[in-house]
Amino acid sequence: PLERLNGKTLKLGGIITDFSEAVSKRGKTFGWFTPEGYAGSFKFFVFGESYLKFRPYLYTSSFVYLQVKVQPRKTYGDPDPEAPIIYNVEILSVEPLSDAIEKHTKSLDFIVPLEMVDNKTVNDLDEIFDKHPGSTPVKLHIRHKITNAKKKKTIVTVPMRSLNKRINLSTELIDLIEHEIKLPYTIKIS
Repeated sequence: PLERLNGKTLKLGGIITDFSEAVSKRGKTFGWFTPEGYAGSFKFFVFGESYLKFRPYLYTSSFVYLQVKVQPRKTYGDPDPEAPIIYNVEILSVEPLSDAIEKHTKSLDFIVPLEMVDNKTVNDLDEIFDKHPGSTPVKLHIRHKITNAKKKKTIVTVPMRSLNKRINLSTELIDLIEHEIKLPYTIKIS
């Protein structure tokens, strides 16, 4: 369903699970690769200058961050108005995921149920943030479920930004969050 994404720029992160390259009949090198992330995988073909520019990052088991744009394929001559539109996914940039996290991360956001807000949780987070100082802002979204007299449930979320804590977002920090803190989180990327 690429038509829904027509004209949009998408940002994807993942690990390259497959990479191959070949030489065309005209003697030009091209390649194809498959990055896999949480949402699935997609095979990309890269030709010409784009291939030469992105080739250093395209190898199996590399973690990459891609920016791509979905647009209708260019047609030459008089296109058949009844023919279905074919979409291309143009690769705008490829970079190592570790560099992208450093450059593009806007914040690390936690969703904290109100009942989990206690001294232990606050102290645990504070201790982890102190061990991983950096430039990425941290935001807590305190969430509470309210049931009114008519049994209607409402979720109230209060966003809170830490004014004095910023972190260095690393795989080590993510592992700590996932295995010790066990709070839902999102990484906001620009």
